[in-house]
Amino acid sequence: MNIGGDRHFVRDIVQVFGGQLVMMAIGIGTGIITARWLGPHDRGLLQLLVLLPTTLGNFAKLGIPQASVYFMRRRGASPSERRVERALDRARDGWRPRGGSAGSPATGSWRTS
Repeated sequence: MNIGGDRHFVRDIVQVFGGQLVMMAIGIGTGIITARWLGPHDRGLLQLLVLLPTTLGNFAKLGIPQASVYFMRRRGASPSERRVERALDRARDGWRPRGGSAGSPATGSWRTS
C-alpha cells in the first residue's frame, strides 16, 4: 500500500474542499455587500453583465481544457510537458491560483511529486 500517495490524495481533497468553501464564503459575502450597496435593480444588471461573458466563455471552450488533460494523461506526458501545458492554459485563461476554480480539472495544479 502506498502510504505517501494516500497522504497526498487526502491533502489534495482537503485543499480542494477548503478552497471551494472559501470561494463560496467570498461569493456570499460579496453578494450581500453588492446587494446592499447597489440595490436590487442595479445588482440584477451587474449579474447580467457578469453572467453573459462567463456563459459565452464556457461555451467557447467546448471542453478543450478537459480534453487536453485527458489526452496528456493518456499519452503519459512527462512532468515538463505538463508544465508547458499548464503555462499555456494560464496564458490563455489568465493566471489563477494553484487550486483552480469551480472543479475544472484543467485549471487546477498538476501534481508532479
